[in-house]
Amino acid sequence: MRTLSPRPSAPKKQPWCAIASVALVLSACSSLLLGQSLANRASPPVFDAASIKINNSGNGRHSLSLNLPGGRIRAINVSLAGFMTAAYQVPANRIIGAPSWFDSKYFDIDAISGAPNEGNATFDQNRLRLQSLLADRFNLTIHHETRQLPAYALVLVSPGKFGPQLQIDDEKCAPAPPTTTSAYPVKSDGGVSSLNCGDVSGRGSSNSTQYLGRAVTMDRFLAVLAGPPAEPNIERPIIDATGITQRIDFDLQFARFNGAATDASSATSFPSLSTALQDQLGLKLQSETGPVDVIVIDHVEEPTTN
Repeated sequence: MRTLSPRPSAPKKQPWCAIASVALVLSACSSLLLGQSLANRASPPVFDAASIKINNSGNGRHSLSLNLPGGRIRAINVSLAGFMTAAYQVPANRIIGAPSWFDSKYFDIDAISGAPNEGNATFDQNRLRLQSLLADRFNLTIHHETRQLPAYALVLVSPGKFGPQLQIDDEKCAPAPPTTTSAYPVKSDGGVSSLNCGDVSGRGSSNSTQYLGRAVTMDRFLAVLAGPPAEPNIERPIIDATGITQRIDFDLQFARFNGAATDASSATSFPSLSTALQDQLGLKLQSETGPVDVIVIDHVEEPTTN
């Protein structure tokens, strides 16, 4: 496991004690305050140690958890696309300039921040640490742009009314006990309550897909709804127009069908994605063209492994 060196801080400047000119004093004080401000500016959070290995298993099973106990994250068989969607909370179809191996090469990551008994890092804290890790080990640099693109707006079917399988989280979601068996510790009952706070469980079969989420933000829900880059559920970017600001719990199950944002029916007994969204969650997608925030990859390399 490679230990990450802390970023060097700017050297502190000593105040000037005696200067004859008032103008020079003011100028020196301004420069001093600016230097101290830059030196004291918080650096992006980083993991204390991280291991990255190439995964050539080809078994099609992927897992990523960003809030394991002890400030740890673990990824198994995850692509750069998976890491970026988790780190930046955007669907892969809003990432521009991706390399050819964006969703065809897979990696295992085990990273930790702090001592094992130090406590649990939140999902958002480790999400920012993952951004730093991608910059450090993948040499990833990005910038944001706003582009006018064909998109879907996600709205409530009836304002103020949710479907039976969507609810606002009760804010009583305590961290789950430590686990070493699965990045998404779903119990046999398969219910939302069996998930860690902020986690999403995705399960698929030959004819259906199910997502369970507990105390997740709407940004993360949109990323999940878009689906994996190699087999997206929805091809267009999705804009949140629900007005929901709280974290949500949800259970969504639909027929496995590419382009499922349409009303195309499936040969299975499961509903299409658009029907499931409406009947289960009380949501629907509306076609529109509008300003969409996208991430543009300026530079990225395959990571150094250890």
